[in-house]
Amino acid sequence: MINIFIVDDNIITLELYKELFGLIGFNVIDIAKNGEEAVAKFQKFIIKPDLIIMDYHMPRKNGIEATQAILEIDNSAKVIIVSGDSSIKEKALATGAICFNKKPLNISELEKQMHLLIKRDLAGSD
Repeated sequence: MINIFIVDDNIITLELYKELFGLIGFNVIDIAKNGEEAVAKFQKFIIKPDLIIMDYHMPRKNGIEATQAILEIDNSAKVIIVSGDSSIKEKALATGAICFNKKPLNISELEKQMHLLIKRDLAGSD
């Protein structure tokens, strides 16, 4: 099962992601409501998530700042940054995010992308 960590400051979005990802067979191991909380929780994970879904616009640390901090802790972390602001795509990818997705998300496309990323990661570890 693929373990997902979801970071978004919108409670409704968090709940929607949790439900949708659960329905399609992913295990949501935790959620965070801002970038600062995400970094603190990531540091404490015993089992790291396979993927992190990270919103960009958040209080305390935005998604790019949080991604940078998480990658400093574990440079193999896989972060997908999502935002309605496509102007940050290049910066997100340059920071180390493995993907950028524009909101509103197409869950079906995101699911395919997540499976491909995990498959690619597993193939690379053989």
